[in-house]
Formats: sequence, structure tokens, C-alpha cells
Amino acid sequence: MDLLISGGIVLLAIALLSIYAVYLFLVRFFKLSRERLDADQLMSRVNAAVRDRDLELALDACEQHGGPVARVLHAALLRLPYGRQAVEAAFQEASLQEEQRLTKGLRPLATIAQVAPLMGLLGTVTGMIIAFGEISVSGTGNPAVLAGGIGQALVTTAAGLVVAIPTLIGQNYLASRVDTILLEVDRRREELMANVVQTVSSRKDKDDAAKGAAASAPAPRVGEAAPVAAAPADAHVRVRERSTPVVAPIGAATGSARPGYDATRPTPRPPARPHDATRSEAAEPTAPLFGSEPNDEEIDRHVRSLRVPRDRDEEA
Repeated sequence: MDLLISGGIVLLAIALLSIYAVYLFLVRFFKLSRERLDADQLMSRVNAAVRDRDLELALDACEQHGGPVARVLHAALLRLPYGRQAVEAAFQEASLQEEQRLTKGLRPLATIAQVAPLMGLLGTVTGMIIAFGEISVSGTGNPAVLAGGIGQALVTTAAGLVVAIPTLIGQNYLASRVDTILLEVDRRREELMANVVQTVSSRKDKDDAAKGAAASAPAPRVGEAAPVAAAPADAHVRVRERSTPVVAPIGAATGSARPGYDATRPTPRPPARPHDATRSEAAEPTAPLFGSEPNDEEIDRHVRSLRVPRDRDEEA
């Protein structure tokens, strides 16, 4: 107890630093321990929803799961309809926010680990100054008294090291835990983007296969008339029964119609244009996913086809 009292105000400050360091370590330890890293089930649901173009389901999965991985994916999914660059920017911003949130409290721990030994050294130096000052006043005196004074002065250095060493170990442990979480977030980000690329590639391959099959189908030859259905047997009766009289060809009234002309025979249709199976007016434009080497434009066309619910878009 006498040694603690002899440490003076410097030793008291070191003791307060030790209490604060223990508090910070316990708070950050329990908070980081509650962060969920088991994101396998989450990624399965998110990847399936992205393949099915169901963005609402993917967002719900992130909200239900929770944790840093889910929060970063949620922020990126909200920007998915705005293109790949928007997704990458959302990933970077959300990851930075998570890093700031996770590392909160680590910098004070590192500061305590650095300052505590210096404060102990300061207490020792001041104690030595006081001890030698007393010797200069009273003479050489008893060596035992001098040794006792120096020993008391060294107490602050020992106290500073006792505080700094465990604090540094705890700070490094928490920092490694944060690095593990951030690496998991980055890995899941790559997994999501790879799933988008794979989805785009598979869709593009299907579109290319459909176009190739349509191009290989035999097309009607140019100038060849399309087959016309035979006229019913009572066609002349139907013509005569129409309310609008049928206009006879020029020269029919005077008997000068060309030989073999039959007014009751339906007029043949003009030759049909070759059908282009690769064009479809009613077909919805597909969102190709990256073919063999999908580019950013193809990715954007796919992700823009996804739609964020209006209320979620306003939150973003």
C-alpha cells in the first residue's frame, strides 16, 4: 500500500487508464461476439432470389438475417437496378461504414497501450528527481533509504507496463476479429457479383442458342407465294349474297374479258415476305447476363431489369 501511495498522481492516472481499458475491451468483445458470420444460408437465399429476379425476396432475407454481411449486401441490393458501378459504390460505402462501426473503441485501446508505459516512465523520472533532491539536501545519508526511494519511484514504470501489455494483447485480438469479419464481407461481395455474372452468362447463352436455331430454320424462297387455302364450294354464292355488289372486271360487260378469267375465284395474295424468327415485336427485351466474357454494359442491362420496391428505393 505504501508503494501505491508513493506512486503519487501518476500511479492514480495509470490505475484509471487500466479501468477504462478493461471497460472498452469487454464492450467491444461482447459486441463483436454477437456479430453473425454464418452467412451460408443467407447467400443461398440471396443468390436464388437474384437468379429469379426477385429483389424483394433478397432484401427480406438480408433484413431477417442481420449482421455486417447482411447489412452490406442489403445496401448493395438496393442499388442493383442502377447498374454495376452503383453496386460497387454501394459495396464500398457500406463496407467502410461497417469498418468504422466495428473498429470503434480499438483506437482508444491502442492509445492506452502506448501511453501507459510513458506515464510509468514519467512517474519514475519524477520520483528519481525527488529522491535525489532529498539526498542533496540531507547529504549522502543511508544507502538503504536511497534504495528505498528509487524502488518506490520505479513502481510507476512497472504499473505502466502491467497496464500496457494486456491492453495491447486485447487490442490486437479485437483487431484480428474485425479483420475476419471484413474479409467475410468482402468474400460474400465477390460471391454475389459472381452469381450475377453467372446468371447473365447463362441467359445470354440461351438467347444466342435461340437465335442460332431460328437462323438455321429453312426460310421461304424469294418470290415463292405462300400457300393459300382453297376457296369453299359456295364462294360464288357468298359473293352474290353480299350487300355490296361485286364490281366486275373491266371488259366483262362487253364480253371482252380475257379468256379463262373467273370472277368468282379469289384473287391470289402477293408473295409472303420471308419470316424472320429472330425478331419479335411482342417479345420483351432480354437482359443478357455476361456471355463468354460479359462486359459492364451487359451486366447493367441485367441488373437494371430488377426493380426495387418504391418504399425501399426511397430509403436508399
